[in-house]
Amino acid sequence: MEFLQDVYFSNMNPVCHIGGFFSIDTGDNWSLGQEKFAQNKFYYIKNGRCEIVIEGKKYEGKAGRWFFIPAGVSHYYQNDKTAPFSKYWMHFDLYPNTVDFFKILNLPYYIDIENAETQKNVDRFFDEFTKAVHGDQICDKLREKVCLIELFGSYITLANQSKKQPSVKRQSDTLVDNVTKYIENNIDKNLSIKNLSEFCHLHPNYFIRTFKEKTGLTPAKYMRTLKLENAKRLLEESDLSIIEVMNRVGFDDAAHFSKLFKSYFGMSPKKWRQNVNMMLKYFYIED
Repeated sequence: MEFLQDVYFSNMNPVCHIGGFFSIDTGDNWSLGQEKFAQNKFYYIKNGRCEIVIEGKKYEGKAGRWFFIPAGVSHYYQNDKTAPFSKYWMHFDLYPNTVDFFKILNLPYYIDIENAETQKNVDRFFDEFTKAVHGDQICDKLREKVCLIELFGSYITLANQSKKQPSVKRQSDTLVDNVTKYIENNIDKNLSIKNLSEFCHLHPNYFIRTFKEKTGLTPAKYMRTLKLENAKRLLEESDLSIIEVMNRVGFDDAAHFSKLFKSYFGMSPKKWRQNVNMMLKYFYIED
């Protein structure tokens, strides 16, 4: 979908928090009471068995079964203590931080890896991630991101082998093209659904449904995402103050703007600009 191609994938920032390889002997315990985590999780079972309960439904964890648990999803687990148990695991964020991304992809909570060559490739990236996460060099941090992108891409591919892959090609629908251009040209305004539906000469309910079918987002969420993307660009490329940037993209509440920005990009507008300036200073080479 156009949203995935033009907004999400072009700005996706994977952030690995913690992970690696975990193993225990017969009689040892791996368990968690019911929780909701702020990060997404991967659990890739290599040996032994466990039970993972996600949103009240029980799933068997066994060798070759790879679990994906999105952030905010209630779950708990317990291993079978009658045999050794081992797994790869990872806690991670994907920014922009939007649950709509996972809804669009419609990913299952687990997949089974039955092909030996596929298992070998997945094992390799989890192994490389495990080594990188314990390193302290810049290349290790970059490798963490590379491995996460490879693994997430593999999960999406395997999950969709039996169904049509989500389309990421640009949509040619005239109505949606026109309204997205209108939004872009009026990014500094607080456009309402009434404004947009009148621009398209459509009933508001029909407009919302059509727009979401083509972009994967409601008009309101699309506008918010576009505003934040423009704000990020202005923070990186201009000397405008944060308040001026906020006004340029149509926000009038500094606290609300900062909260939304942090939820999408993982840090406040001020911190984002500081990091960009620090990187420019670090990599600047005088002639």
